Amino acid sequence: MSWQPELDQLKQRQTAALALGGPEKVARHTGNGKLTVRQRIAELLDADSFREIGSASGFAQYDADNQLASFTPTNQVMGRGRIEGRSVTVSATISACATAPTTAGCLKNWSMSSAWRCNCAFRWCGWSTAPAVAVPA
Repeated sequence: MSWQPELDQLKQRQTAALALGGPEKVARHTGNGKLTVRQRIAELLDADSFREIGSASGFAQYDADNQLASFTPTNQVMGRGRIEGRSVTVSATISACATAPTTAGCLKNWSMSSAWRCNCAFRWCGWSTAPAVAVPA
């Protein structure tokens, strides 16, 4: 038994998440003088210290052959990194998605209150000593 089909599907999901809605949306966002979510995180953290968690999260639909037909990534980017050498937990919202929650992944996250997300982030990093950092849009 090979895990290659599952690994390929994870790679497809991660590629879709990294595309941030496609080149047109990224161009519009950066054309307004804004950084993308991963650029904001890179500016905040020490160079090359970010390790994203859940990059394949979102809403997937499958065809009759159980192959990935479409994938809508979540509008949340979370992970761990370092600020001045200290370990931190980071959570940021993809602002293009947050301002117009029209996709399933956005609607799911949009319905959670900010307080709940903050509380969840602090519980999530509770297993470590790393402080949680919410990156503003």
